[in-house]
Amino acid sequence: MPRVRAFVEGSGLELMWVRLLRLDPGAFLWEHTDYGAHNLSRVPRLRLHVPLKTNPDAVIVLPSRSVHMKSGFL
Repeated sequence: MPRVRAFVEGSGLELMWVRLLRLDPGAFLWEHTDYGAHNLSRVPRLRLHVPLKTNPDAVIVLPSRSVHMKSGFL
């Protein structure tokens, strides 16, 4: 995935890890709190989500609202 690699390497960010996830149509992730989030609170960190391909029904659930993320949205 050369374009994804170029994006990640060209971000200028100090990255802890990168994960790619592919879900089949109709699949979902269970609502969760990120593992270890309480241990990482001492160090400023951001978690970025960048949908490469999505559909209008796909949302990310935040504490205050649900948000549809369009392809390429950060």
